[in-house]
Amino acid sequence: HFKLLFTASIQLSSIDISGTPVLERLNVSGNSLVELNLSNAVLLNYLNCMSNHLESLTLNGCENLRTLYAAYNDLTEVTFAGLEKLETVNLDSNHLKNLYLQGLPNLFTIMVNDNHMTSLALNDCPNLNDVDAAYNDLTTFSVEKCPNLAFVDLSWNDLTFIDLSNQNFLQRLNVSNNQLVTLDVTFDQMLRYVNVSSNYNLTDLRT
Repeated sequence: HFKLLFTASIQLSSIDISGTPVLERLNVSGNSLVELNLSNAVLLNYLNCMSNHLESLTLNGCENLRTLYAAYNDLTEVTFAGLEKLETVNLDSNHLKNLYLQGLPNLFTIMVNDNHMTSLALNDCPNLNDVDAAYNDLTTFSVEKCPNLAFVDLSWNDLTFIDLSNQNFLQRLNVSNNQLVTLDVTFDQMLRYVNVSSNYNLTDLRT
């Protein structure tokens, strides 16, 4: 029984890991997988499935998963229920429409660049530090009970308004190339960098 399985870049079109119940690390990047079912891979803590053609990723019961790299696929949704140990998520360059993250106490970094998201909601992720959601179609972005955000990139979206008044530790904020009309960042004394360029409707900026 393998604890580590490395099958990167060999053009796999399917994989069955049901015979490896002690699997802790899996790298299947750079293949031709369309679906990946890892249900009840209880010990799995690291997954790299980047650069496939994944349309379906099932992580039910992966309760020890800490690192998920699933960028450069064709995913339209991912469910994170029960993945409370997750720390790092990279879903760049997929086809996500909306994303709602709730109750992930260890989540530190979420990367969802270059999707088709119109809505991103973050709730009760107390350790969350870094959010990168540039190059989407976001019209709504909400964050609640995520008090430790430090780095937020929402550039190249369609946001007209964002409320970050509950963020006291934000250090860098990039909201360039949106449709913002007003922006208030007076709440945050730690903020060192703000980029609001190419918001052509911005008439009210409070720093």
